[in-house]
Amino acid sequence: MTEPAAAPGTGLDRDLARLLGSDPDAMVDPYPLWARLRREAPVHAFSNAYLFSRNLSIRELINDPRAAHGAYAHGKRAAAIRAGHSPAGQKAFDEVAAFEALYLSRTDGEAHVRLRRIAQRTFTARRIGQIEALIQAATDAYVDGLAGQATADIMPFAYGLPLKIIGGMLGVPDEDLERVHAWSSKLGRNRGGAEEPALLEAHAALLEFRAYVEAMIGAPPRRPAPGGRPQPDHRPAGGQRR
Repeated sequence: MTEPAAAPGTGLDRDLARLLGSDPDAMVDPYPLWARLRREAPVHAFSNAYLFSRNLSIRELINDPRAAHGAYAHGKRAAAIRAGHSPAGQKAFDEVAAFEALYLSRTDGEAHVRLRRIAQRTFTARRIGQIEALIQAATDAYVDGLAGQATADIMPFAYGLPLKIIGGMLGVPDEDLERVHAWSSKLGRNRGGAEEPALLEAHAALLEFRAYVEAMIGAPPRRPAPGGRPQPDHRPAGGQRR
């Protein structure tokens, strides 16, 4: 890296803490802060991490094996976070980190290629074409529900449509979709295990999610319904199949 690193504890830290802490006021317009970061501190020590804000630096990092996607769960930063937790938190950190290391976006090399090939077998152009009517119907239903509203909240649609479509492809009943969304949200709020309450919540969600999937895998096959959507023979209840 040829970029100069800024000294830790500069005036940027307060504004960065607000933005990275999801302060609503800071998130309204973060772009001046990003521009300032690129201009004043292209490599900036912040908390227990370094922030790289210039394109060339980031491209170097992406191609550097020392900064592989799975490395976030190892190294000095991860060790410092893990050491600050209780024994229960450390166990949760290990299990959640191992689970998150399986994400497609957090794998590299052969593991990444293998997972992409598995996904491509399902998300083919032909398969997407087969469920086009389901996607259109779900979109129409959401838009129809906005009739008469002065202000539209698109968040339920933003997560609800992919959740419904992918859930349908995997055979998840509609009545279980919000549970899957709740588990995913708790895992997403974990943010690398830095805060133990969020980490423990993510760990509990992981265990419930895993039990649900294991029960689904062990259940009898689901028969196709009209329109290509699977029809459940046995519906999960409390994470277990009857």
